[in-house]
Amino acid sequence: MRLLYTGDASRYYPTLGLTPAPGTVYDLPENPGDGLWLPEEKPARKATAAPAKKEGSDA
Repeated sequence: MRLLYTGDASRYYPTLGLTPAPGTVYDLPENPGDGLWLPEEKPARKATAAPAKKEGSDA
């Protein structure tokens, strides 16, 4: 699972062997559960509307 680290740089995770950098996304087997990790936000794709159909006049 890809998680974004939001904590400070002084934190060390011995079970992961990792000193994460704030604002960096890591691929981890599970969320460490300490509240400092958030799911990676994928950029939202812009929705495009279909062009409006022109209706002919009834004249």
